[in-house]
Amino acid sequence: MSSSDTAKQVTKKILDVAGTAVEVVECPNGLTAMTFAVTNQLYEALMDRETPAAVKMTDVQLLAAVGGMEPGSQFRDFPVTNVSWFDAAELANKMSEVEGLEPAYLLERDENGNITAAEIIEGSNGWRLPTVEEWQELAAAGENYKYPGSDDPDTVAWHSGNSGNEIHTVGELKPNAWGLYDTAGNCWEWTNSTSE
Repeated sequence: MSSSDTAKQVTKKILDVAGTAVEVVECPNGLTAMTFAVTNQLYEALMDRETPAAVKMTDVQLLAAVGGMEPGSQFRDFPVTNVSWFDAAELANKMSEVEGLEPAYLLERDENGNITAAEIIEGSNGWRLPTVEEWQELAAAGENYKYPGSDDPDTVAWHSGNSGNEIHTVGELKPNAWGLYDTAGNCWEWTNSTSE
Protein backbone atom coordinates (compact mmCIF):
# COMPACT_ATOMS: atom_id res chain seq x y z
CA MET A 1 0.00 0.00 0.00
CA SER A 2 1.47 3.38 -0.96
CA SER A 3 1.84 6.31 1.43
CA SER A 4 -0.95 8.22 -0.31
CA ASP A 5 -3.31 5.20 -0.09
CA THR A 6 -2.59 4.83 3.62
CA ALA A 7 -3.11 8.56 4.31
CA LYS A 8 -6.50 8.49 2.56
CA GLN A 9 -7.78 5.96 5.10
CA VAL A 10 -7.33 8.41 8.00
CA THR A 11 -10.09 10.67 9.32
CA LYS A 12 -8.87 13.82 11.06
CA LYS A 13 -10.88 15.90 13.48
CA ILE A 14 -10.29 18.67 16.01
CA LEU A 15 -11.44 18.25 19.61
CA ASP A 16 -11.85 21.08 22.09
CA VAL A 17 -10.24 19.65 25.21
CA ALA A 18 -10.45 22.03 28.17
CA GLY A 19 -10.17 25.02 25.82
CA THR A 20 -7.24 23.55 23.89
CA ALA A 21 -7.59 22.42 20.27
CA VAL A 22 -6.41 18.82 19.94
CA GLU A 23 -6.12 17.22 16.50
CA VAL A 24 -6.82 13.50 16.44
CA VAL A 25 -6.93 10.90 13.68
CA GLU A 26 -9.06 7.81 13.39
CA CYS A 27 -6.61 5.31 11.96
CA PRO A 28 -7.27 2.34 9.67
CA ASN A 29 -6.36 -0.03 12.52
CA GLY A 30 -9.39 1.19 14.49
CA LEU A 31 -7.45 3.32 16.98
CA THR A 32 -7.91 7.02 17.52
CA ALA A 33 -4.68 8.88 18.29
CA MET A 34 -3.61 12.45 18.94
CA THR A 35 -1.50 13.73 16.06
CA PHE A 36 0.97 15.36 18.47
CA ALA A 37 2.47 14.34 21.80
CA VAL A 38 0.75 15.80 24.84
CA THR A 39 1.98 19.39 25.13
CA ASN A 40 2.60 21.44 28.24
CA GLN A 41 -0.44 23.55 27.31
CA LEU A 42 -2.78 20.55 27.17
CA TYR A 43 -1.31 19.01 30.32
CA GLU A 44 -1.78 22.20 32.31
CA ALA A 45 -5.32 22.71 30.99
CA LEU A 46 -6.43 19.19 31.92
CA MET A 47 -4.48 18.61 35.10
CA ASP A 48 -5.07 22.12 36.50
CA ARG A 49 -1.42 22.35 37.53
CA GLU A 50 1.90 23.34 36.01
CA THR A 51 3.96 20.79 34.14
CA PRO A 52 6.76 19.25 36.16
CA ALA A 53 9.51 20.70 33.94
CA ALA A 54 13.02 19.78 35.00
CA VAL A 55 14.15 23.42 34.87
CA LYS A 56 11.88 26.45 35.23
CA MET A 57 13.17 29.88 34.27
CA THR A 58 12.38 32.82 36.55
CA ASP A 59 9.94 35.37 35.14
CA VAL A 60 12.79 37.88 34.76
CA GLN A 61 14.93 35.38 32.80
CA LEU A 62 11.93 34.40 30.71
CA LEU A 63 10.90 37.95 29.85
CA ALA A 64 14.48 38.84 28.93
CA ALA A 65 14.80 35.73 26.75
CA VAL A 66 11.54 36.07 24.84
CA GLY A 67 10.96 39.82 24.84
CA GLY A 68 7.91 40.22 27.06
CA MET A 69 5.89 37.07 26.32
CA GLU A 70 3.50 35.77 28.95
CA PRO A 71 5.51 33.73 31.49
CA GLY A 72 5.67 30.08 30.48
CA SER A 73 4.04 30.58 27.08
CA GLN A 74 7.16 29.71 25.06
CA PHE A 75 7.00 26.17 26.50
CA ARG A 76 3.32 25.58 25.67
CA ASP A 77 3.96 23.65 22.44
CA PHE A 78 6.73 21.47 23.83
CA PRO A 79 5.92 17.87 24.74
CA VAL A 80 5.27 17.39 28.43
CA THR A 81 8.17 15.60 30.11
CA ASN A 82 9.07 14.37 33.58
CA VAL A 83 5.69 12.78 34.22
CA SER A 84 5.12 9.35 35.69
CA TRP A 85 3.08 6.56 34.15
CA PHE A 86 0.44 7.34 36.79
CA ASP A 87 0.38 10.98 35.60
CA ALA A 88 -0.16 9.76 32.03
CA ALA A 89 -3.01 7.46 33.12
CA GLU A 90 -4.61 10.31 35.09
CA LEU A 91 -4.32 12.60 32.04
CA ALA A 92 -6.04 9.97 29.89
CA ASN A 93 -8.89 9.80 32.42
CA LYS A 94 -9.20 13.60 32.45
CA MET A 95 -9.37 13.65 28.63
CA SER A 96 -12.07 10.98 28.80
CA GLU A 97 -14.10 12.97 31.34
CA VAL A 98 -13.87 16.18 29.26
CA GLU A 99 -15.02 14.26 26.18
CA GLY A 100 -17.92 12.59 28.04
CA LEU A 101 -16.32 9.14 27.84
CA GLU A 102 -15.83 6.51 30.52
CA PRO A 103 -12.39 6.76 32.16
CA ALA A 104 -10.09 3.91 31.14
CA TYR A 105 -8.21 3.59 34.45
CA LEU A 106 -9.24 2.88 38.02
CA LEU A 107 -6.79 4.93 40.07
CA GLU A 108 -6.06 4.19 43.74
CA ARG A 109 -4.75 7.04 45.89
CA ASP A 110 -3.09 7.31 49.28
CA GLU A 111 -4.20 9.68 52.05
CA ASN A 112 -2.24 12.54 50.41
CA GLY A 113 -3.97 12.07 47.04
CA ASN A 114 -0.97 10.49 45.34
CA ILE A 115 -1.76 7.70 42.91
CA THR A 116 -0.40 4.40 44.22
CA ALA A 117 -1.94 1.91 41.78
CA ALA A 118 -3.88 1.83 38.55
CA GLU A 119 -5.70 -0.80 36.56
CA ILE A 120 -7.34 -0.72 33.16
CA ILE A 121 -11.13 -0.77 33.15
CA GLU A 122 -12.10 -3.41 30.61
CA GLY A 123 -14.74 -2.27 28.13
CA SER A 124 -14.18 1.45 28.77
CA ASN A 125 -14.63 3.71 25.76
CA GLY A 126 -12.30 6.38 27.18
CA TRP A 127 -8.81 7.54 26.29
CA ARG A 128 -5.95 5.26 27.29
CA LEU A 129 -2.31 4.75 26.54
CA PRO A 130 -1.61 2.46 23.58
CA THR A 131 0.05 -0.89 24.14
CA VAL A 132 3.61 -1.29 22.83
CA GLU A 133 2.24 -3.22 19.86
CA GLU A 134 -0.39 -0.54 19.12
CA TRP A 135 2.28 2.17 19.41
CA GLN A 136 4.50 0.33 16.93
CA GLU A 137 1.58 -0.04 14.53
CA LEU A 138 0.63 3.64 14.90
CA ALA A 139 4.25 4.68 14.30
CA ALA A 140 4.65 2.49 11.20
CA ALA A 141 1.31 3.68 9.77
CA GLY A 142 1.07 0.75 7.38
CA GLU A 143 4.39 1.58 5.76
CA ASN A 144 7.72 -0.21 5.67
CA TYR A 145 10.25 2.52 6.44
CA LYS A 146 13.18 2.16 8.81
CA TYR A 147 11.78 5.11 10.86
CA PRO A 148 8.15 6.24 11.17
CA GLY A 149 7.47 7.98 7.85
CA SER A 150 10.94 7.85 6.28
CA ASP A 151 14.20 5.99 5.88
CA ASP A 152 15.97 9.25 6.81
CA PRO A 153 15.70 9.84 10.58
CA ASP A 154 16.55 13.55 10.25
CA THR A 155 13.25 14.22 8.46
CA VAL A 156 10.99 12.57 11.08
CA ALA A 157 12.80 12.39 14.43
CA TRP A 158 14.79 14.57 16.78
CA HIS A 159 17.76 12.52 17.96
CA SER A 160 21.29 13.01 19.30
CA GLY A 161 22.60 13.80 15.81
CA ASN A 162 20.21 16.65 14.98
CA SER A 163 18.54 17.91 18.16
CA GLY A 164 21.38 19.81 19.78
CA ASN A 165 20.56 17.67 22.83
CA GLU A 166 17.36 19.67 23.36
CA ILE A 167 13.68 18.78 23.25
CA HIS A 168 11.87 20.53 20.39
CA THR A 169 8.32 21.77 19.96
CA VAL A 170 5.91 19.16 18.67
CA GLY A 171 5.28 18.78 14.96
CA GLU A 172 8.39 20.47 13.59
CA LEU A 173 9.37 17.50 11.45
CA LYS A 174 7.48 15.41 8.89
CA PRO A 175 4.60 13.21 10.14
CA ASN A 176 4.06 9.58 9.18
CA ALA A 177 1.43 8.56 6.62
CA TRP A 178 -1.37 8.75 9.22
CA GLY A 179 -0.43 12.31 10.17
CA LEU A 180 1.18 11.39 13.50
CA TYR A 181 4.18 13.51 14.48
CA ASP A 182 7.16 12.68 16.67
CA THR A 183 6.50 8.94 16.90
CA ALA A 184 10.27 8.51 17.01
CA GLY A 185 12.70 10.76 18.84
CA ASN A 186 12.26 14.03 20.73
CA CYS A 187 11.12 12.51 24.06
CA TRP A 188 9.92 9.22 25.50
CA GLU A 189 6.28 8.16 25.36
CA TRP A 190 4.46 6.02 27.90
CA THR A 191 2.59 2.92 26.75
CA ASN A 192 -0.01 0.76 28.43
CA SER A 193 2.27 -2.28 28.55
CA THR A 194 5.91 -3.20 28.59
CA SER A 195 7.91 -5.08 26.00
CA GLU A 196 10.60 -7.63 26.78
